[in-house]
Amino acid sequence: MTPNKDWMAIEDYINDESYKVGVDSFLDLAFQKMGTETIRCLCLKCLNIETGAREKVRNHLLVYRIVKRYTFWYHHRERRDEPQSMSIDGDGDLEGNENKDKMLGMLRDLYPQYNNVSSPYDANNIEEPNDDAKRFYNLLKD
Repeated sequence: MTPNKDWMAIEDYINDESYKVGVDSFLDLAFQKMGTETIRCLCLKCLNIETGAREKVRNHLLVYRIVKRYTFWYHHRERRDEPQSMSIDGDGDLEGNENKDKMLGMLRDLYPQYNNVSSPYDANNIEEPNDDAKRFYNLLKD
């Protein structure tokens, strides 16, 4: 399970303790997954090009901050199919499936005509290619 990534967006990263906790959580996960002595440094100075040991990467993240756009940690062996950890929102509620279910419920209440429509992201919602696409795929095979 990947750790919460909310810490990456903290503006006052130098004075915010949760940023430091996030950095340490990231480093624990990255070094565990990589199984190496060094990892790519994802600070604004190194930009995932330079590598370093844990202390170097930690210091760089605390001084130069993390690249905010690097939210999928590909170079640190994060996988798309990993479950995300839940975070706590501003009201103290856990964000996760419960809030997603509430939002879907509200959307269904607002738009009842779409209640029986499947999601475009549904794994079972696979559409057959049209005739032109089938001919094209057959040409590719040949």
